[in-house]
Amino acid sequence: MPLLLEAKNIKVRFKTARGTIYAVNGVDLSLNKGEVLGIVGESGSGKTQLMHSLIKLLPDNAVVSGEIIYQGQNIAQASLTQINKIRNNEIAMIFQDPMSCLNPYLKISTQLTEAMLIDRNLRKPEALRQAVEMLEKVQIPNARQRIHSYPYQLSGGMRQRVMLAMALLRKPKILIADEPTTALDVTVQADILQLLKKLTIEYGLSVLLVTHDLSIVAGQCDRVMVMYAGKVVEQAGVDNLFYHAKHPYTQGLLASAKSQSGMSNKLISIPGQAPANNKRIQGCPFSPRCDQRIELCDKNMPILSGSPSQLQACHLYGEFQ
Repeated sequence: MPLLLEAKNIKVRFKTARGTIYAVNGVDLSLNKGEVLGIVGESGSGKTQLMHSLIKLLPDNAVVSGEIIYQGQNIAQASLTQINKIRNNEIAMIFQDPMSCLNPYLKISTQLTEAMLIDRNLRKPEALRQAVEMLEKVQIPNARQRIHSYPYQLSGGMRQRVMLAMALLRKPKILIADEPTTALDVTVQADILQLLKKLTIEYGLSVLLVTHDLSIVAGQCDRVMVMYAGKVVEQAGVDNLFYHAKHPYTQGLLASAKSQSGMSNKLISIPGQAPANNKRIQGCPFSPRCDQRIELCDKNMPILSGSPSQLQACHLYGEFQ
């Protein structure tokens, strides 16, 4: 599959009154055409900040370095006008909480048609017609009536479908889905994921799917990138990751997921907690929590190494900085 998006050595720092926050620490990312790449890890691992850095959605106190190559252009250097054009037509994003992203004072019809009226110079009746068709695509019942609702009049599942419709109306090549089912109950979550998978195939989308739920990764993704403390610790195809995980952190996540799903007789968790992100880390960031650590782990930062089909940043297998 042809390469569509490539990020090289992305670092995200936040300048605060209490010092520097090291959110993303040298991440490489590649996304092929038609591929679904899962990004997994605990809260605070840098997943969302990495996604926001790709389309410049970070606040003013953020400092981003590295390259983001999209269709041969380094969009990390793009102007606001250029990046707005990319957001509107090339790379769309579905956010974690649709209620905080939809304007509560505007009807759904206004929010769905705004971009089409401005960017494509469509007349309002045509824009409204396309919006209704897209709401029907994302399986909102009575779409012709629902489109005139305010966000508070819709359920959580319907609001997430509206966000999906809003993204697809832009006809993007890449869809970033940041925890798209976090606030939904299990039944609605399954419906949204099934719909997302169907529409991904129908529209030929490439997807960056951010989640902490490995069961979602198993059902949705082609390839997986595991993040911890702002770094990628393992990267592999779905089957390799689930059946031949190498990094102790990935192994811990899988063991925990199995125990929560009832596949294990006891509840398993990773001891300890992720390191604070306001300090530079000398050795492996997972070392304090790792039951397989060796002396080298506390002294040197491991780098991703291995075969093209599976990379891991662990001293048990590879190299270090």
